Amino acid sequence: MKKILLLFVVSLLMIGCSTAQVKISGGFLGGLNLANISVDPTPTGVDFSNLTGFGAGGVLNFGFAGGFAIQVEPMYIQQGTKYTQNTTEIKWKANYIEVPVMFIYTFAMGQGQVEPYIMAGPVLGIRLSAKVTDGTNE
Repeated sequence: MKKILLLFVVSLLMIGCSTAQVKISGGFLGGLNLANISVDPTPTGVDFSNLTGFGAGGVLNFGFAGGFAIQVEPMYIQQGTKYTQNTTEIKWKANYIEVPVMFIYTFAMGQGQVEPYIMAGPVLGIRLSAKVTDGTNE
């Protein structure tokens, strides 16, 4: 299913780029991910806290005539959380490749500097690894 979705998106981009004038722009992105979870009801004696990870990737924007665009943001991201239970610290870590594909429409509001837009689209996430450690098996 993941391969079919990726093939569909690449096909759409190739068809769009070959049949219309396309403005292509791009860049890099990165930052910290302060991940945490919440459990309801919270188990007695368990304290959840943040686990810091990082994310890095790129941005490609394919702008079409009429205010339409497709933006692809492939990114490597670390996620997880840590919690303490009965003086034992347990960490849950996961590494992902995420590829959001955003369909964007920009409203033409005249010659001003403000350009409102809406965007929506799917995210393809591929888990590279996942690991739970309790401090003794790190």
